[in-house]
Amino acid sequence: MVIELERDVNLYPDGNIVEWPRVGHPNAPLDGFTVRRTGDTPTKIRVLLYLNHFPEQYKLHPELANILGIKEESRLGVIQALWSYIKLNGLQDKVDRRIIRADDKLKPIFGGEGISFQMLPDLVNRFLVVPDPIVLWYTVNPGAPPPERPQAYDVEVKMEDAAMKGRMAAMLQSSKESGATLMKLDEEIALLAQSLHNSHVKKVFLESFAKDPAKFIQTWLESQSRDLESILGSGPTEGLTVRQEELRRSEFFQLPWVEEAVAIQHGTNLAARGMQ
Repeated sequence: MVIELERDVNLYPDGNIVEWPRVGHPNAPLDGFTVRRTGDTPTKIRVLLYLNHFPEQYKLHPELANILGIKEESRLGVIQALWSYIKLNGLQDKVDRRIIRADDKLKPIFGGEGISFQMLPDLVNRFLVVPDPIVLWYTVNPGAPPPERPQAYDVEVKMEDAAMKGRMAAMLQSSKESGATLMKLDEEIALLAQSLHNSHVKKVFLESFAKDPAKFIQTWLESQSRDLESILGSGPTEGLTVRQEELRRSEFFQLPWVEEAVAIQHGTNLAARGMQ
């Protein structure tokens, strides 16, 4: 932190700049400190705060900042933003994906038509500078009574989200158990989906048969005949089609439910004739 006092250097040649260097452990607690100077006239004071970010923050050169839409960010954040811009605009070479082709905006940044992916970190470093300090203005007036309350300033700073970090650590710690649970759930979902599919096929089968048993059986026999011809490698062109007599004598008609289905259909036909 640096404190600058706007005073006449002829009257006050020394002590117009007070610098507080960051010494010792960066996280050591500090309640505050007092700066005293002599004088009897109102004096403007400028306080410059140089924040210690972790990870370290940088100010982007206007050329790159205008492209990415960010002014200050960590080195990794800038690289990620640039890579997102490259992916969004499809700037990877179609043949060699390690080559980045510059569009009109990136040509001044790249200094040419393109660069390799490995050069992105070095390229980004050339457009990073130390961020500007936070500037606070204050006026000290010896002739006025001291303020009843201390003056406070709202300063926006980026801080690590400790709560989110803790949740992420817990999630990673239980990742193996969670992975096994997810795999088991996926298997159960797959079995249920297959069961639903089988039930749907069965439902369609029974509905088709109930609607018109004779037509359904005829269609089913024709389908089975085509499948059998495909298996035997025969067909109408070879003259080896399955004979209709063999189909009529198929064991399909000996199944227990066929007799009941025929009786129901016959009864339905008789009832329809009676209504006529």
